[in-house]
Amino acid sequence: MNRNGNLENARDVLSVREVQQILGIGRNAAYELIASGRLPSVRVTPRRIVVTKIALSKRSWVSRRIGPSSTDERLHNARAV
Repeated sequence: MNRNGNLENARDVLSVREVQQILGIGRNAAYELIASGRLPSVRVTPRRIVVTKIALSKRSWVSRRIGPSSTDERLHNARAV
């Protein structure tokens, strides 16, 4: 697995930690992407979530991720008040 976003050497099924490393994001950001549905995932057990290599290689979720997150929008709205 390559940490710079290259999925070439990655396994077909990735842990959330591996996704973090590939995307260069933190734990909270990875789980936020999963919880929001912007990054397709599968809950294998109550404590284990996996992401497929195919899900990461599709660019459809990346374009949605680039925009402001719901957290960013809440912070912006709170500052405006």
